[in-house]
Amino acid sequence: MKATANEGVEVSADPASLLKGEESVIFESKDTISDSNPVVVDFELAQDASEAPTVGGMVIKVPSEKGSAVSGGSVLVERADGGDPEEIL
Repeated sequence: MKATANEGVEVSADPASLLKGEESVIFESKDTISDSNPVVVDFELAQDASEAPTVGGMVIKVPSEKGSAVSGGSVLVERADGGDPEEIL
């Protein structure tokens, strides 16, 4: 299992630890986050779909302070069986 964040994002710990329940991970963008400059985290659960673990859920907690609160976002789920990706808002 591995996870990576996009360029320009500082990560406090290995993002894969989120799925292992080991620790929280903080993602901080060097620039203002926007539609044209999103924070992207890719999780590769396994190289072979038959070996991929089942993930029951993930909590995304964001700061609520004025100026840094998140006003939108989405999650793109790519299917192991090769089916169409599903966007969750």
